[in-house]
Amino acid sequence: MAHEVAHSDAASDRGRALVSLGLDPLDAMHVAYAEAARADWFASCDDELLRRAARRREQIRVRMVDPCDLPAEILL
Repeated sequence: MAHEVAHSDAASDRGRALVSLGLDPLDAMHVAYAEAARADWFASCDDELLRRAARRREQIRVRMVDPCDLPAEILL
């Protein structure tokens, strides 16, 4: 279930922290808001984003997956 997440300084700060981990700024903000929304998964076709996130898996608070892998992730 999706719900609206309002802009916050905390999300902006988290986005900057994610940039420092190697994510591109726009990707970092998308991930920061997914974390703020307490999403279980963040699906992306961007292989580079998924590789960067995988290297920092312990520091990212949402599971980053390829959309093709999402059904299997949901069933875990």
